[in-house]
Amino acid sequence: MPLIHEPARLRDSAWLLTYDIASKDRWRRMYRLARGEGIRLQYSVFLMPWEDLPEGFSDAVEKIIDPQQDDVRVYHLPAGTRVWYTPTGSDHGLIEMLL
Repeated sequence: MPLIHEPARLRDSAWLLTYDIASKDRWRRMYRLARGEGIRLQYSVFLMPWEDLPEGFSDAVEKIIDPQQDDVRVYHLPAGTRVWYTPTGSDHGLIEMLL
C-alpha cells in the first residue's frame, strides 16, 4: 500500500473547524453539528467543504457552547491548499487532499 495517495479534490475552498469543549454533552452536540457536513481529521478537527460559512452556522455554535469554558475556531483554507491526513483506524497511509 503506498504511503501517499493521489490527492482528492474538494470545492474551491474549505474551512478547518476545531473545538475544545469542556462538557461531554456539549462536545457531542458540537460533534454532531460538524460530522453532518465535515470530514473528520482528528478527535475535534474537521475539514468542512464549504465555499463560505453557511448562514446560521455561528448561531448554531453559540447555542451549543459555553463561551466561558469552550473554544471553537474556524479557519478559511483558500483554493489550492494541500491537506494531508491519516484516518484513525485505517491502514490507507497518508492521504492528500487538494482544495
